[in-house]
Amino acid sequence: MKNKSCCMKGFTLIELLVVVLIIGILAAVALPQYEKAVEKTRIAEAKIILNKVRQLHQLCVLEQGASACDEPYVDFVEYMRDDLPGEYESNVNNCATGSTACFKTKDWTYDTDTHIGFYANRNISGGYPYFLYMDYENGTIECINDNSSKDYCQMLCGSSSCTLK
Repeated sequence: MKNKSCCMKGFTLIELLVVVLIIGILAAVALPQYEKAVEKTRIAEAKIILNKVRQLHQLCVLEQGASACDEPYVDFVEYMRDDLPGEYESNVNNCATGSTACFKTKDWTYDTDTHIGFYANRNISGGYPYFLYMDYENGTIECINDNSSKDYCQMLCGSSSCTLK
């Protein structure tokens, strides 16, 4: 009589289902953590650029006076043009807050609608789901969710609005 167990090769359906289930559970745990790490990296990039904008604003005030750097806004954006990464935009339809000039990188649109702060709006298809706002005077950077279906600020810092610096 021939031994059947020596010739049988492969996995049973139950064994394959258990492996797929384990991989699914690991992916369900790992994917949100990965997404959070990627967003934190993007925020770190935006914080660096916003701090550079603040430094350039302070330099502009020292060199040209406060009124030259606050009004009109386009002059200040022109002043920063060579010192910031990204593509300069002067078309109001391409800027998130409707300002007359902004900078765009792959992940963010940087602009302002006031003379006291600067915005970094996160570029995601379908709109701008959250943004960072930096106050020139005290240098604080706030994460503010923009009523999207996913609360990015909650994911990043535990509430729908928080100070990052």
